[in-house]
Amino acid sequence: VGVGVGCLGALGPRWMESNVLVATAISAAIPSFVAGVVLSVVFVAKLGWFPALGQGEGVLDRVKHLTLPATALAVSALAVVGRVTQTALREELDREHVQTAISRGIPWHQIVRRHVFRNAAIPITTVSGITIASLFALSAVIERAFSINGLGSYLVRAAASKDVAVVQGISLVIVVIFVVTNALVDLLYVLLDPRVSVGTMNR
Repeated sequence: VGVGVGCLGALGPRWMESNVLVATAISAAIPSFVAGVVLSVVFVAKLGWFPALGQGEGVLDRVKHLTLPATALAVSALAVVGRVTQTALREELDREHVQTAISRGIPWHQIVRRHVFRNAAIPITTVSGITIASLFALSAVIERAFSINGLGSYLVRAAASKDVAVVQGISLVIVVIFVVTNALVDLLYVLLDPRVSVGTMNR
């Protein structure tokens, strides 16, 4: 969703660019626990569309219970990815070879796909990978707020009870997630840009 929002801001009309800038700036400034409170007030207390606490039973019930926590967790992440996507695409659109392709009458969708989005994919992939990995660490606050029995809430309980072994174990899992995510992002660089090689990245 963040990549789509960034594409709208970069490739859409000027008024869309301004609206996306404002929306992403506001969303990026909202902490996940604040977003959780606002979503609970609106969609639980006022409208009654979603349950407030727990994780549900069965597939559909679990999806319904996890919708608000997932949305609260994704608000700021969506804004960060959207802003980086918009900036990267705008920079590529202003490059000389893109302007030359436009002046030669190459179809717009080919210009965007071959010259703009592909060259902007590396910074977008970088921030997306870091953001996805960080969501695992941020989930502790959301899981506690919505009474979800997950790894994050277990970490908070272990820290409160001074269970050092559990805290170290969960922290190690989070670190491994970051390392694996960064490794996958580095491998994606090779697929996204043929000029990048594994040997070059290791130097």
